[in-house]
Amino acid sequence: TLNLEAKTSNTHSDIDSLKAELSTIDSQCYALDKEEFMDGMVAIAVPVVDDRGRYLASLAVHGPTLRLDVPTLLALKPDIAEAAKKLSDILLYE
Repeated sequence: TLNLEAKTSNTHSDIDSLKAELSTIDSQCYALDKEEFMDGMVAIAVPVVDDRGRYLASLAVHGPTLRLDVPTLLALKPDIAEAAKKLSDILLYE
């Protein structure tokens, strides 16, 4: 029932493309937005999970392609993932 309306030329607008992307995200434990929602914007997101690995939220960094590109976002991934882990710990133990 999901309407896969293309927002940009990079939007996953068919179910097979979306399933493939979701499989990639699941295996690598992060997601990239490569101008899929808005032209000129890129992002990386990592999950914030509970102590059983269940998804609680996402921590993301995004910005315009004039300042950010995918290699730069990937270089930030370890820091973002560490921040997500700290958020998980705070949510679980406070």
